[in-house]
Order: sequence, then C-alpha cells, then structure tokens
Amino acid sequence: MSSLSPSHDSDHDTPRLVVKSGREVLEYQRLDPASIAVSKMKAMVKGSAMGFKMYTSSSSSTPEIRKFQVKFRSIEDSARCASLLRQFIQCRNVLSTEGFDGPTVVAEASM
Repeated sequence: MSSLSPSHDSDHDTPRLVVKSGREVLEYQRLDPASIAVSKMKAMVKGSAMGFKMYTSSSSSTPEIRKFQVKFRSIEDSARCASLLRQFIQCRNVLSTEGFDGPTVVAEASM
C-alpha cells in the first residue's frame, strides 16, 4: 500500500507532497510558491482518484509534462487530501478522467 502525505520539510518548513510505496519515495514535490510557479502543478479529483499534472525541466529547451494518478481507499480520503492540497495548488473536481494516461498508485492518505 502506498501513502500520499502533504507535509513540511523539517529543514526549511517548506510544504511538500510525498507519495511513497512502503519506504520508497515515488513522487516528491515542493509546494512552495516558487516551485509551483515553475512546475504549474495541478490536480484533478474524481471520486477516490486524484490525477496530477506538472511540468518538469529537461535537458532540452522544451519542458516535459509529468502525469501520475493516485487512487485512494475511499472518496473521503481523496476529499481530505484535496482540501489540504488546495492551499497550495489548483485542485478541481471533474466528472471524467478520460484521456488521463499517467501511471496509477493506490494510496492511503496520511496527513
């Protein structure tokens, strides 16, 4: 089982999003305004699933788009995580995730 947790860096009190599978970190994203301005990170919520989209820098001059999806155990877990993330990023509810092709991680919210 994976976990997704909005938390803070202990060194600088910077908010961050961490997606883990056991001890392995699958995704790590700082949620400070400067990092969000660069990555343009957004989230879409549909039921118990949350899809993320962001831009990452690459060796070329064209930024790459990264997408991933997190499936929570319940709609309540998804809603709780979305309400926390809305403090930092655009997080909207959608009726369909058609066309989203990012990898899926099954997660349990831990706030």
